[in-house]
Amino acid sequence: AVGAGAVRLAVPALRGNGQWMVHVFEPQSPLSLRLRTLSMDYVHGQVLEVRASLRDGGQILATSEVDAFVTSPAGRAWPLTLAPTARGVLRGSLPLNAVEAATPGLWEVHLAARGTVGTEAVARNARVAFAAHVPTAGLAGEATVDSTNGLSIGVDIAVGTPGRFEVRGLLYGTDARGQLRPLAAGHAARWLETDGIVTLRYAEDLLSASGLTAPYALRDLRLIDQGRLQVLHRQAEALRFER
Repeated sequence: AVGAGAVRLAVPALRGNGQWMVHVFEPQSPLSLRLRTLSMDYVHGQVLEVRASLRDGGQILATSEVDAFVTSPAGRAWPLTLAPTARGVLRGSLPLNAVEAATPGLWEVHLAARGTVGTEAVARNARVAFAAHVPTAGLAGEATVDSTNGLSIGVDIAVGTPGRFEVRGLLYGTDARGQLRPLAAGHAARWLETDGIVTLRYAEDLLSASGLTAPYALRDLRLIDQGRLQVLHRQAEALRFER
């Protein structure tokens, strides 16, 4: 409502002598700070990879000051160092220490960056969330396919901590032109105390009605700890097989 230019703010007297931060929202501004992680899900010991850029429309601006840190749902914080590449994109990494008491919520990357446009200083803040956890189970690397009645794909699970584990997968079939096409999504879950198998099942009538045939492929395979609401593993290309 006040438009552009210098603005004077006034607030009632506040107790204490601490520092204060004022956030200015400029939804129509061409200036923005882009921030992302290279994955939405991490496990303990993996390296968090972060990319960021201060932009004026499509142009990347040089940054004169960068302050970044990572926080966990339990309230811990780690400093994050970001350095510019030759193109001006900021890159940073941090080995994740996810060993802490289970606390609901996501981890976050917080970033404040400054640059200049002409003679004017530009300041922007951004944050992005991701999940990180201690792996309670993982894929053992083995899978079995049974085509006796429809398709059954048994996925071996290596269990570190007992829990209810879910496997999800998207089944692809081959069309008349030899191209793989999505056929059906499958998911199954069971409680596992020790290593075991979770089986995805795709019914025969579903396969026949699709008009797709072998070879088949299983993609976007996920292992989920349902009790702890954690994605333990995600794999774009999991399995390719003849029926």
